[in-house]
Amino acid sequence: MVDKIVESKKEFSKNIEQITLELKSLDIISDGYSLDSNINKIKNINDVLKNTEIQLKNIEKENFITIEKLQINAIKKGIYDKFMLEIENHLKEDALRIEKDETELNNAWHKMSIFDRESSIAQSLHQDVKRWLVYDKKAYSLKDNKEELERIEHRRWNVFMITRGFKYEKAGKKDLYAKTHPCISKWEVLKVEKPDTLEYDYTPYYILKVNK
Repeated sequence: MVDKIVESKKEFSKNIEQITLELKSLDIISDGYSLDSNINKIKNINDVLKNTEIQLKNIEKENFITIEKLQINAIKKGIYDKFMLEIENHLKEDALRIEKDETELNNAWHKMSIFDRESSIAQSLHQDVKRWLVYDKKAYSLKDNKEELERIEHRRWNVFMITRGFKYEKAGKKDLYAKTHPCISKWEVLKVEKPDTLEYDYTPYYILKVNK
């Protein structure tokens, strides 16, 4: 009976040594007190590996494609959101600029005399005629017919001034009280006597280019 117990003890010790060697080969530190803990660790690792393998098998190729599409869409959405944010910022900047410009224009307009306001309105109302001549009918070219276009504007301006009671007076500048102006004359005369003022007659066409 004693011999059998001794033999069983030896066999048990062999088994312990073998298990310890296997645990060491897995880089898990083992001793007599933590054997059960290490065995449980191995079981847990095996369980995780099995579960991972099952999950991978369950994921079909279509799912991988779906995931890839979702990732691409997410990237596209990020780019789109950034693009839209930039547009929104530009719109805000434009709105602020327009508001500032309108404020400046309103201030400038309210500082003008009634006569100057009427003159500006009359010029603005004639812009449609100029646009029709240049862009619709193509009777004149902004590049090749500068002098002819200046003549048209100067005739219009002469008519406006005369209908407001102004007359020609060879002086340095206009006189609102005497209602005289040194530029109420033919364009050909103006070209000789006051060539520096001809650009004023072309100003509406600069505006026409901007607002094309």
